[in-house]
Amino acid sequence: MSEQDRLELKLKADLHQDILKLIKKKKLTPRQLEKIFDIPQPRVSELLRGKLSLLSVSKLLYYAHLLGSQAHVRLKKSAQAQNETAATRRRLA
Repeated sequence: MSEQDRLELKLKADLHQDILKLIKKKKLTPRQLEKIFDIPQPRVSELLRGKLSLLSVSKLLYYAHLLGSQAHVRLKKSAQAQNETAATRRRLA
């Protein structure tokens, strides 16, 4: 799996977990989700079971929108980048 694929899977997993929290908080049933998302029962089941390979980031963002939420993207330095920066500083010192 490429680095890009790993990063996309992490993003999907984070979005999925947030959507599940929203569903639980709103106490929504699978039948209600069918109507809200306008998707058939098998797709609802895939969402609830975490079949992330069948879901795109854009679809997950749309589901969050339909549940009354919106996503905010925030970038921060990865642990690897922080370690590389510290190592470079030590070499230069």
